[in-house]
Amino acid sequence: MRFRVIEAHRGPDRPRVVLRPGEPVRLGETYEGPEGWPDWIWCVNDAGIGGWVPIPFLERTGEDTGRAREAYDSTELDAEAGDIVAGGRETCGWVWCARERDGAAGWVPREKLEPLR
Repeated sequence: MRFRVIEAHRGPDRPRVVLRPGEPVRLGETYEGPEGWPDWIWCVNDAGIGGWVPIPFLERTGEDTGRAREAYDSTELDAEAGDIVAGGRETCGWVWCARERDGAAGWVPREKLEPLR
């Protein structure tokens, strides 16, 4: 599905988290921000890099441990209002998008996107 970005988005200024299937992680707090994005949890990989990961991408293995069920990349797409993107997977209030003009890809909050007809 194609979308128009209706509000600019900037990703955080921290290293991205990239997980391989089966990769272990330490689990932290669940996200409870005002945006209403459900089912996100702070994870730290073996390299010590932390970031928010959608719970459906994870399998809990202990009280504060888990592993990736599938590949995950926390990259957020820096996008401007008016950008046209191709949407891929949608989960937990976010959509994986590829910008049409240059192919740059990453997650964008769903509420910042308008479907194109």
